[in-house]
Amino acid sequence: MGLLYRVRVRVINCLIFFFLIVLLPGLPPKTTFPFEGFRFAKPRELKGALEPTNHLDNAERLFEGKIYGPEALLVHGKDLFTTIHGGEVIRINGEHITHIAKFGKPCGR
Repeated sequence: MGLLYRVRVRVINCLIFFFLIVLLPGLPPKTTFPFEGFRFAKPRELKGALEPTNHLDNAERLFEGKIYGPEALLVHGKDLFTTIHGGEVIRINGEHITHIAKFGKPCGR
């Protein structure tokens, strides 16, 4: 009996609190915000080195399906070093790909 009484009192208190918040004007806080208009300056024209080009429109994709997620490219002599998805460092020399190092542990081990 005491448990049901406490639950009923708690529910009634929650309902009173809910209705006070919903029905009393001015709660929650004021909903109008002061607004000051502004304008952006016109962007400068892209001239010289910033001019748009289409140099990469017909680029050839190399090693598609062989290397996943290459990033951080570094050229050293005739070799190209890169890190790939999975934490590996590889060396690319022409069409030949060589594994150099691996960082981190495999997932789940």
